[in-house]
Amino acid sequence: MISVYGSPAPGTEAMLHYAIPIEGVVHPVTIFIHRSLRTTTTTVTTPSVDTSDTTTSNNRPTEATASTTGTGTVDLDIVKGKVQSVLMKNQVALKRAFSLSLGDISDELLQVGIISKSVQESPSYDDIIGSFLAGLTFIRRQSELNKECDTFLTALSNVGGPVARAAGMLREDWEQAMNM
Repeated sequence: MISVYGSPAPGTEAMLHYAIPIEGVVHPVTIFIHRSLRTTTTTVTTPSVDTSDTTTSNNRPTEATASTTGTGTVDLDIVKGKVQSVLMKNQVALKRAFSLSLGDISDELLQVGIISKSVQESPSYDDIIGSFLAGLTFIRRQSELNKECDTFLTALSNVGGPVARAAGMLREDWEQAMNM
């Protein structure tokens, strides 16, 4: 059993898109999970939220849903989530385009430092995307994230053919997701 916990952030899609490759069977397959986030309640503990209707007779807080407003700054985790969401949403098309050019893609991405030598030597779609997303984990500034995404897309564009068109689609989808 796999449990996934998350909370929707403002402007993000409350969906899980995830691929699980099943290996060690006669015919390897990939299971795709597409699931809406189930809404749960959270305990209200902030003083700025009116909890008068969320207490029990012994004045212990009960569960209630609270919304908060942002400060207007971009939350980097939200942006990273949007990048990942676009990749997952387009996974089938991307895998198809990548499958024809994995060697070229891995060569380009190794040159710009997105993937490691071991991924380049035995490239797969999952390892390439996994390396890209793992690298995003260590980014702390929006400008760095923008640069890393642009580097990734430029490297894909350099491959040409369907991979370059996929890069163009990703760029467009990421820009659209950031404006939501």
